[in-house]
Parts: sequence; C-alpha cells; structure tokens
Amino acid sequence: HYSSTHLNPTFSTAPLLTIPHQSVSIAQFGWEGKQLEIKGFGYLIPKGNILGVVFDSEIFPESSPTTRLSVMMREPNQEEALSHIKKVLRIEKDPIYRSLTTAHRAIPQYPVGFDHILEELHAKKRETRFIGSSYTGVSVNECIRAAKKAANSFTL
Repeated sequence: HYSSTHLNPTFSTAPLLTIPHQSVSIAQFGWEGKQLEIKGFGYLIPKGNILGVVFDSEIFPESSPTTRLSVMMREPNQEEALSHIKKVLRIEKDPIYRSLTTAHRAIPQYPVGFDHILEELHAKKRETRFIGSSYTGVSVNECIRAAKKAANSFTL
C-alpha cells in the first residue's frame, strides 16, 4: 500500500503514521574494574534474539572506572544476555549492576520504496518535511543528515 501511484495532489499523510516498528529490549550490566580484553564500540549479530552489544565503558571511559555493557535484544531475556557476554567476551565475574528495559516501537521497519514515497511527498508539499527516525533513518547521524537536507531545501 506504499506505492508511489497512490500519491496525488490530495495525498494523505495518514499512511506515514502506520509504519510498523520493532520493540527492542536492552539489558545493561556493570562490573567493577576493567573486564573487557578488547577495545571498540561493540558488535552486531545478524540472527537470533540478541541484536548486538555496545561497550558503553569503552565509548565513555571517563564516566567511571567500571566495565559497562548494553545488550540489545528482540525479546527481553536478561539471563540469555549475560550468558552471551560471559561466553563471547569471556567475562567470568558476575556483574555488580544489572537492569532490563524495553523501548517499545523503537526501530521503524521501512517498506520497500519508502524513500521514494517521502521524496515525492516532499516534492508535492514543499512546505512539509518529515524528519526523524520514523522516516529518515534510525541513527542520530541519519536524523542530523535529514535535518540539514530539509533545511537546505527551503528557500527564503
């Protein structure tokens, strides 16, 4: 139902509000001292419940002398997340901190051709721009890029 043939001068923006979103659960763990043997941002996993791990303490080392990790998952399962960390990152100690939260409707699931729909809508309605993770990309960088592009598209 996201075909460009549906766009016409009376096009409704209502379908843009029905983009499906995936929820993401985040298990966070903390250990005293340095527990990671590697440096970096983290890693992604293409299949399974665990989507990836972020090395929070490597990204923000000045915030405290602890090891902090965030595990993103499709379904909340703190024990699976901790088991994964212990196995893959070889952290044997139990964490001194743990939490589990779910970000509901966190990642938009763009249908095929969605970018063309936005381009055509922007061309027809020059005074309107849809910007944000629901429309132009889930990362902060993508939101900034889209905001700059939108700002540059307006003429004063």
